[in-house]
Amino acid sequence: MDIFFNDTYRTMWAAGGVFFQGVASILAIAALIYSMTGFRQSLQSAYYTELDSMYFDLLRVAMDKADLNNPESILSEDQKAGYDIYAFMMYNFLETIYDRCGHNRHLCDT
Repeated sequence: MDIFFNDTYRTMWAAGGVFFQGVASILAIAALIYSMTGFRQSLQSAYYTELDSMYFDLLRVAMDKADLNNPESILSEDQKAGYDIYAFMMYNFLETIYDRCGHNRHLCDT
């Protein structure tokens, strides 16, 4: 057993330890990069789902109140107020798209 713990092998064990610490560091960095990439993709998927849900809700409101699609058909002040609110909702939706897309060209294209 002393053959593995003499001065010659002690240097080899130290070199091996340094080598495996380097390998472990490289693997840890690779795992971190992989994790960050996966997190970014799941975040983009969540953004797409949220935007899709918001758009669906806006379309549902437009279907329930047909005068929102045709501003010339607005006759009363209540309809005008409803149209103004719907236009504000659409503007906020477009702002959300702009904010969420950032540098993600795929999400903007969608």
